[in-house]
Amino acid sequence: MTRTVFREVLGKFVLVAIEAVILRKSESGIEVFLTRRSVDDLDWPNMWHIPGSYLRQSDTGHEDALKRIQDEELAWQFLSTQFVGFRFLINATGKSQHMGYLCTLEGVPPTGRFFPVDQLPTDFISEQQEFLNIALERFQA
Repeated sequence: MTRTVFREVLGKFVLVAIEAVILRKSESGIEVFLTRRSVDDLDWPNMWHIPGSYLRQSDTGHEDALKRIQDEELAWQFLSTQFVGFRFLINATGKSQHMGYLCTLEGVPPTGRFFPVDQLPTDFISEQQEFLNIALERFQA
């Protein structure tokens, strides 16, 4: 689907997004893994974000979207995933229902990097902060 068609669909329907909040403990504290969006991204060009994917018509459930995040966005496998909650988002592009998953992995994927949760980059998509906070609570429990 082209970007133009995707934006038109996003403006007419509520889409479901899967967010993979990847956390780990390090010597300096808890860190979150973020990836950079492409420079030509229509909404958040070149910004750091929590990896995610919209559900597609061909998906049979959220597991397919999590697998797509592993295979296409991270090129790395999750050790575990745990559902942490829903979040409904309304912004300039439309409405979307987000499902957040706390994910763990071993090692560091070749794309993106870990940041201390209290020192996020200034160009982090702030709309994702709520899911990060929810996942942090679960991670620390």
